[in-house]
Amino acid sequence: MNNSLSPFEQYKINIRKKRIALLFLFVSLIIIFFFSLLINSGGLSFSKSISTLFGIDNTSSYKLIIFNIRLNRTLAALIIGFALGISGLIMQINLRNPLASPSTLGVSSSALMGATISIILFNDKNIYSAPIFSTIPMALLFSLITITFIVVLSRTKKFSPSAVAVSGIAITSFTAAITTILQFFASDTLLASSVHFSFGDLSRANQMNNIIMIISVFVSLIIFMLFSNKYNAIYYGDELAISLGVNINVVRFISLFFASLLCALSVSFVGVIGFIGILSPHIMKRFIGNEARYLIPSSGLLGSIILILCDIISRIIIPNFNLPVGAVTAIIGAPFFFFILISKKEQKND
Repeated sequence: MNNSLSPFEQYKINIRKKRIALLFLFVSLIIIFFFSLLINSGGLSFSKSISTLFGIDNTSSYKLIIFNIRLNRTLAALIIGFALGISGLIMQINLRNPLASPSTLGVSSSALMGATISIILFNDKNIYSAPIFSTIPMALLFSLITITFIVVLSRTKKFSPSAVAVSGIAITSFTAAITTILQFFASDTLLASSVHFSFGDLSRANQMNNIIMIISVFVSLIIFMLFSNKYNAIYYGDELAISLGVNINVVRFISLFFASLLCALSVSFVGVIGFIGILSPHIMKRFIGNEARYLIPSSGLLGSIILILCDIISRIIIPNFNLPVGAVTAIIGAPFFFFILISKKEQKND
């Protein structure tokens, strides 16, 4: 009896596995989301949190903690984790660089420098103000300058993917130096406003931030999914993509613009949160492969799960004290980044 499967049957099985993986991530995210609402909720017991969440206990102070403070924070973790997960993947695909992410390419630090320039040089502490020199436009401007430089660098034949990643480290060091100099000469008030952007702190999240992020992530996700087939072609090389009719310059510009926009908004709202953009895509590639239409949403979902879990850790690791979530993601992400570097080196040696 021949148990071998035809290529079409094997393809159907692979697609089914990928859909199951997406469903598993979605269900896991819902469970972790509600768990985050209930744990360490401002002194409320677990039973009190459950009764307040489901409307059994209508005490106003309890409702304030659960629905205003905890819900905004957890929702921000979900949205920003999703944004960083897909933006890191889009950078990796379009630059054809497995080490690319907002943190490793210096995009996050450039956005932070832009926000610092806006606050200290233009004395703008309101991220929603209209002028072009306000925090969000400046963060976006400098992140776009950085990603443009990286794109040009990656198209130079002398620069390997690893060299581009090292260039990202140099960009991070340079922008961090500029940020430090600006902070050194700032007044105490402006310094305090600037420094809080360098911490990835979800406690600063509010309803307006979350609405803006939801709209931005939704629009970006639609664009990325529309480009998913083009990403599959780009993955195998620019020459193949061009032969298939893909305008790689247009696709790359639009994709990296929206990826940088998501990063800039994240930095403007909650500060720098590193390694989510490199963690989630690499993990999902090992489970579902490189097909973009499944890899994009799965990287976003896993990014949300990782950031919510890191936020839970930041709230419970020290009793009655909340650590910045950016510190937790860095502690978890840095060893993983070294693992990627080592595994890539071992593959080359093989």
